[in-house]
Amino acid sequence: MPLRHFTVSIIFLATQLNSTSGDIASDDVLKASASSALTKIVADSTLVQSAPTTAKKSQLTASLEQAVDGITDKISPTGIVVESPTLLAEIETVLETANIEDTVSITLSMGGGRSLNFGAIITKIEMRWIANSLVLKADISDDDLSSIEYEWATTSSDFSVTNQNKPTAQIFDFQGSSLQVSLSTTDTAAGGFIDNASCTWQTNPTVCEF
Repeated sequence: MPLRHFTVSIIFLATQLNSTSGDIASDDVLKASASSALTKIVADSTLVQSAPTTAKKSQLTASLEQAVDGITDKISPTGIVVESPTLLAEIETVLETANIEDTVSITLSMGGGRSLNFGAIITKIEMRWIANSLVLKADISDDDLSSIEYEWATTSSDFSVTNQNKPTAQIFDFQGSSLQVSLSTTDTAAGGFIDNASCTWQTNPTVCEF
């Protein structure tokens, strides 16, 4: 599964955990929530084009529950979990043992806050030519858009980006010439997780999906 699809799948898990009435610091609650999210993920044809067999779904569920057991054994159920080379190496070993090949940047805040933060992903960039202005907008997949820092840029020395650190930016005095824009996002709530994407102007509007 591509990384972007896997990250969208993680949002299913975040939604499931946020809606549970149980204690998400509990191994049993985490496993039940993960299994429920997995069922929704494999049933979504936009994420999984070929639905797995019943046997494969059982194998995936078992691997997922094994990963949950292994990860919760490596971290404290209280306080704030922060990334470290040792912890990440231990978690990667758990995922390999459980046969979970895809990885994603996750920052967990357990205990009093009971919150989960997942790295923001750029899913679309749209460039729309209005009068002499090229308006730049992006769709971001994340559970907390207020935590995202933006940095728009262009490869052309003939143009500069106005409001380059805002969700919507502009390039003035645009006349339809060849142009490529790029966007870098930093998710401060997910340990500084960074995503990058670029889009080249073609027609009005130009939409690049990732």
